[in-house]
Amino acid sequence: SEPKQADRQVRPTNVADVGADLDPGLAARYPLRILLADDYPENRELGARILQGFGYSCERAGNGFEVIAALEQQRFDLVFLDVHMPELDGLEAARRIRERWSDSERPWLVAMTGSVERGDRETCLEAGMDDYVPKPVEIAGIRRVLEEAGKRRASENRDSRLDEAPIAWDRLELMLGKDDAVLREFLEKHCRRTAERCDAMRAALEAGNASELEILAHGCQGTSANFGIRALVRPAQELENVARSGDLSSGAPLLEDLQQAFAQVQNA
Repeated sequence: SEPKQADRQVRPTNVADVGADLDPGLAARYPLRILLADDYPENRELGARILQGFGYSCERAGNGFEVIAALEQQRFDLVFLDVHMPELDGLEAARRIRERWSDSERPWLVAMTGSVERGDRETCLEAGMDDYVPKPVEIAGIRRVLEEAGKRRASENRDSRLDEAPIAWDRLELMLGKDDAVLREFLEKHCRRTAERCDAMRAALEAGNASELEILAHGCQGTSANFGIRALVRPAQELENVARSGDLSSGAPLLEDLQQAFAQVQNA
């Protein structure tokens, strides 16, 4: 919950490096789902505007409890955690996230704090943070975190595609039952529709129609996730994020990734 206006003094975060160049195409090169947590609305607004300058949108939270609730609802790649928040601060939130989610499932955790005392960085890392950004915020520091998180996520995605079976059969059977005929009929329909979607996505990409591409990729991601066709989920999500950013320069290789994942599903 938000602190009452009368109970606190406003301490907006300053941007120390406002002259640094922003790069709206960064989100297209490194798609990320981002959650920004800070107990002050003006800090959340400022953080969202900085991220927008790199092509990202973000969800927002006001304390650690809201962060954990958001993670229960959807997967995030990166979470900026203000260290000093009411009810549940960033350090304790990081500890609970580490306890609850495995390294492969949890987001990259980045501490943000105005404290610059000796050992503060070590305290954040010991609590379970992966990185640390001091306040006042520097644009160059935010960019570094985004690039590192993006590269790490891309590497993890490639590894997970190699390690995981294309179809989570237990999930599919949970949704549809164990009748082989029913499963085969569904998968044949899903493959036909996915092939049609891929053709439509290529057409939208060639036409530069970002909004149409976003809708198609979102449909592919959502349906695949619901039924455990997991090989398609991440590449479709990445393509959706790129389309949402409006910069389609990296769309072609991402669509190729999606089609390669689709081939794995067809083989399975």
